[in-house]
Amino acid sequence: MSQIGNIRKLRQKAVQQELNRVVPATLFNDDVTEKSFTNLSAVEDSLADYGSEITRTAMYNVTRLAARPDLSGVEIAFDSGEHVSSSLSDDFGLVVVGNKAHVWKYTSPEPTPETFTHSLGVQDNALGHLIPVTPSFKDVGHPGLVLVGVNSGLCVFWESVGGAAAEGYLRTRQQVETQIKLYSGEVIEHVNRMDDVTLVLSLSSGRLIGLSLRDKDEAALNYWTLRDTKAGLLSNIRSAFSVSSNRRGITGVRVVPSTNRSWRIYVATSECHLGVWEVTEGGDATILADKDLKPMLSADVSTLYNTSSIYLHDIEYVAEEDYLVVLTSILVDNSIFYIIYTIDLHKDKVVSRHRVQSYVRPGLDRGTPRLARPSPGDTLYVVLDHAVVLIDMVTRSNLNFVEYGKWEDSILLKPTVSILGFGAEDKNRSRDSAIVAITDAAGVLKITRFPEQDDKEQTRSLNTLERGICKSRIEQGVFFAGGDFTPLQFAATGEYDVKFPDDVVRRALLQVSHEICTSTSSHLEGRFPGLGFSLEFRVDRLRILNQYAYDNFASQLDVATKLTLASNAEKLAACEAIWAMLDVKDGYIVLENIIVKSVDKNQNTDQDPVQDFFTSRTLEAANLIYGVFDNIQQPNMGSIFAATVGSAISAILTAREESLSALRVSNDDTGENCPWWCESRMMETWDSLFRFIANNTNDHRPLGPLAQSLCSQSVVAITWARNSGNDWQAYENTYHQRRGDWIKAVVSVGQVSQALHICETFRLYRCLAEILDHDLRVAITNNNKQSESDAEYAIRKYLHNFGYDFASQLYSYWIETRDFESLFTRFQDYREMLKQYFRSSNHANISWILSLGLGEYQSAAEALVQAAKEGQDTIPGGDLRNRLVQLSMAKLAFMQARSGTRMDPSREQTEVNNELNLSLIQKRLAEHISGHVQGTQIFSEQILSPQLPKGVTDAAKKLVTKVVQKKVLTSLELVELCSCVIGFSEEALQAISDSNNAKTSIMSLTVWVRVLLETDWMEVLDKSDRTDQEQEALLLDTPLFQLLKYAFDTGLIGQQNSPLQVPNFENLHKPNSATLASEERFRTNLDSDLLSEFDAALKVLDTGDTRRSVVGLVNRAKLDAHST
Repeated sequence: MSQIGNIRKLRQKAVQQELNRVVPATLFNDDVTEKSFTNLSAVEDSLADYGSEITRTAMYNVTRLAARPDLSGVEIAFDSGEHVSSSLSDDFGLVVVGNKAHVWKYTSPEPTPETFTHSLGVQDNALGHLIPVTPSFKDVGHPGLVLVGVNSGLCVFWESVGGAAAEGYLRTRQQVETQIKLYSGEVIEHVNRMDDVTLVLSLSSGRLIGLSLRDKDEAALNYWTLRDTKAGLLSNIRSAFSVSSNRRGITGVRVVPSTNRSWRIYVATSECHLGVWEVTEGGDATILADKDLKPMLSADVSTLYNTSSIYLHDIEYVAEEDYLVVLTSILVDNSIFYIIYTIDLHKDKVVSRHRVQSYVRPGLDRGTPRLARPSPGDTLYVVLDHAVVLIDMVTRSNLNFVEYGKWEDSILLKPTVSILGFGAEDKNRSRDSAIVAITDAAGVLKITRFPEQDDKEQTRSLNTLERGICKSRIEQGVFFAGGDFTPLQFAATGEYDVKFPDDVVRRALLQVSHEICTSTSSHLEGRFPGLGFSLEFRVDRLRILNQYAYDNFASQLDVATKLTLASNAEKLAACEAIWAMLDVKDGYIVLENIIVKSVDKNQNTDQDPVQDFFTSRTLEAANLIYGVFDNIQQPNMGSIFAATVGSAISAILTAREESLSALRVSNDDTGENCPWWCESRMMETWDSLFRFIANNTNDHRPLGPLAQSLCSQSVVAITWARNSGNDWQAYENTYHQRRGDWIKAVVSVGQVSQALHICETFRLYRCLAEILDHDLRVAITNNNKQSESDAEYAIRKYLHNFGYDFASQLYSYWIETRDFESLFTRFQDYREMLKQYFRSSNHANISWILSLGLGEYQSAAEALVQAAKEGQDTIPGGDLRNRLVQLSMAKLAFMQARSGTRMDPSREQTEVNNELNLSLIQKRLAEHISGHVQGTQIFSEQILSPQLPKGVTDAAKKLVTKVVQKKVLTSLELVELCSCVIGFSEEALQAISDSNNAKTSIMSLTVWVRVLLETDWMEVLDKSDRTDQEQEALLLDTPLFQLLKYAFDTGLIGQQNSPLQVPNFENLHKPNSATLASEERFRTNLDSDLLSEFDAALKVLDTGDTRRSVVGLVNRAKLDAHST
């Protein structure tokens, strides 16, 4: 294990180095309140993070260049109106701040190249432009520099920025100045290069000024105003000196060669006015076009937007197509949309209109976007203050883009990073075409567009474009985001961004996740020297992806997408854990055998199975886990494979917890399909692993964590089954059956703290109660007062933390173990929970103890009555002795509850008296029957009346058996048996009276009939050889008269409030089927036997003088009762 740990530490260090390479630490500071160049120069010695790639897609990359100018102390406060400009030329960069220019070689590999500083010489904001290297200074290799005063019109030219840094006369000789005369209120706004020695200046009035830098190979500044030389004299003068309203507000100027000796200048204004000039080498100018583009541009979008707000920002001329590209903006719902038009100048019409999809600017500020088009290439760059948008340009060869759309993507800078200026780098042998942007707080950024390999004619649907942009943004956020360590903003939604449709977001996220798992992402190519590095890096990328998904798309993610992202992370983490465990000597061979034989079943032998699986098949993690576990019985490999699967399980749950936390998924959220690690085979594998470790290994340390994992697995499976309508009860039953074994196994190996933690986490209160009570019992047995106090404190803590949920399980356990002392004497301050427990549970047989202790006699009596009933209903047959005790105590409790009052006995008290009487009757019956039992043999013929029908006798014998077994009879059973037992007819009538049954006429008549049939009336009424007195004595001694006398004497019959009717032998009738069905009686499906008894009684009564004699006995018993 230590060897594996060391390997993982080394791997983690290497992965961290790889991450540092991918996401370099920078000096970018989010706390910049002023745009300060100091951030670019005041740095530590280690500058390896510059000159590195900070993001990449399949279409482009962004690199931070190493060289930064030395601008110590130079600060810019934009809100003060201070002017900043920049340009590039011959690998040199220029930044102009105020009236000072700073030039450095931005392509230098040195982090701090020499910086040349020049001043305009007057207090004015300056515009600057770098001039290509002049022939006289080729040995120096420095470009020239022109500074132009915005307000003063002063122009200063240095042939070489490096030469100008010399002292004295050299500086004076190489600096050339001139003064441009400006009209009142007129300022210089733009500087553009016409050729290597000529610049074009555009002024706020709409005037264009030509500025020549040479005169016969000597440095010299000459300027002239561009005017239409083909117009008449008056027009010529007017064009030179007047200010035309439609030429004001120049926003875009492009100078392109026309012939060997002339140039064409395209001038556009913010109000969409376009002027086209033809300028010859000698300075002669001709106006070729003077056109208002607004009607043309507005007509194309008038059905979509309010075109009154259209504003032109910049233009770009595409010479090979003779197209003019126009960048405009339009206000829509307090947001700025940017629209790019492509105009065919030959046909004077719009051939393409494209709204920028990946960038929307909120608010009313349009910004100052500019266009760039490095050559060669069909990519347009829209450069804004905090973003750069790359868009496919329309050419005559791909006009189908008009219908299907263009590829585009945007590079967003953090709000505290601004682009000061930029320049285009044309493609050459050593580099692709790109733009280089100079920023205020992040150095120099180079954005390179890669040549496309696919067919240029390939069309792209809008949905495909959206998904591509969204996916690109996600990939950059996942592979290149570095928090505060990057100047780029990789958030997919933000201040300057658009909202992608929900389905686009979900597909893009799932695609990125899938490509990471299967190593098909272009961002993974060629990164790693080994599988370990690859797996750990990919696991980390999925972790970042999940957090990125929530941070940027929280409202657009459905549960299914979140769970799929989490599932992919779980599977990759499981594979990484298995690799880490087996990435040791001979481990590769072991893995190869498992994958080939157990996973692929010897069907995939064309390539390296290990490399293939861990590179592209990690989503088959379940099969790999099964494969490892299936080999656990191999000699000497059980512990290794057990640890490997255990490590995978831990990794799965860790990844799940991290993913659900990052994605804000509730534990109650489930998908349509069962989580892959909760499928039946996986659940059996985890449980089998637990038992294997417990029974077959010496290292039991994994049992605690594994038991917790098993509980997590079961809870998730139950939740999924319940939410999806599957058989969740089966999962729950299995969980209830196994969890006790898991906890007991953990406790048995001494991991009590772990067991308690599991019980707390999963609310296993029963297991928790057993563990805590065990500690308490041990302390009491050992007479260790301190340990006993500690155990009580632990129980008290859980009573406080978990309340009744825990308390109810503790009470149930104490009741099951019959620890009534703890139940009623410990934790008296939580007595309310005990009362709640007794109220909500079926424990009346002991709850009365608490009520008596609290002096709640009425509650105690009710509980005792309920206990007596429960004993009869829940215990097979009940227990007569317990019943007698419970009913007796209930009677006393009811009496105590009414002590000191004159209240009549309550209905409950009366019922208790009756129930107690019934129990006493059965007690006497049981004592009588016990005299006719020897061992297991019952002499029923000595107990039961011999004249009973066979069916009645058989039923009575079963009741006798119950009595012998000390089971409690129901009142109906008791009446039936007493009526069948010789000498218990009085108890039968008393039982009927106490039974609280409403309809008892059939039961009582049955008793009278059976007593009647006990006597041989022919013999009794035979007067031969008998005196009248002897005859009377014989009649009064019959069981019938004795029962009649008892019934009249006790008031069971014959009185106004008697519970039973006097038997009417004079009109005795056999009951019909309706009466039999409605009466309450002991039912044994023996109605025919019962009716036969009535038939026999009627036959006896109809014989001779029997009826008269029997009626006479009834009257005699009644008379005797009244006379006493």
